[in-house]
Amino acid sequence: DGDRVAVPADTVDLMVCTHGRRDACCGSLGAAMHQELEGLLAATPDASTRLWRSSHTGGHRFAPPALTFPDGYGWAHLTAEVAQRLAGRDGPPADFAAHCRGTSLLDGGPAQAADRAALVATGWDCLVARRTARVVAYERDTLATTVRVDGELADGRAVALEVRVEVDSHIPMPTCGVVAGPEYVV
Repeated sequence: DGDRVAVPADTVDLMVCTHGRRDACCGSLGAAMHQELEGLLAATPDASTRLWRSSHTGGHRFAPPALTFPDGYGWAHLTAEVAQRLAGRDGPPADFAAHCRGTSLLDGGPAQAADRAALVATGWDCLVARRTARVVAYERDTLATTVRVDGELADGRAVALEVRVEVDSHIPMPTCGVVAGPEYVV
């Protein structure tokens, strides 16, 4: 098909939420970061990073948020420099752990937090590993959840990690701007 373009396997699509109509924080912080990133990427051309503007990725309190693909990870409180390094995998995953919201490939906060721990322990190869996460223990009194992450890296190495995920605090889900309607319509 003449409309298809071959994308190299190491390409990272970085989608920055700039949805100002829905949220003032993403509209201002996300748009400013996107613009700054355009300048950074133009100054240091990197064919492996494609930058996109996206609409309402969720999590206004994480502004400016971004998503990376094909791994499906969500990222929070980014700066243009951190986002550029993140997309280029410039540094170990531990450098970015505080910004990592987890992957959309796994359901639920504890599984995503455990997967983040596996990413930090294993390295960037974990992003494309086939993996599962399952709850192996839950403590009602503390709400702590133990999750086991199992997977296989592209080179055949096995990943097996049990992570105890504890609730540190509950963050309210306010919006940054004025919202005319419900956050989600069911």
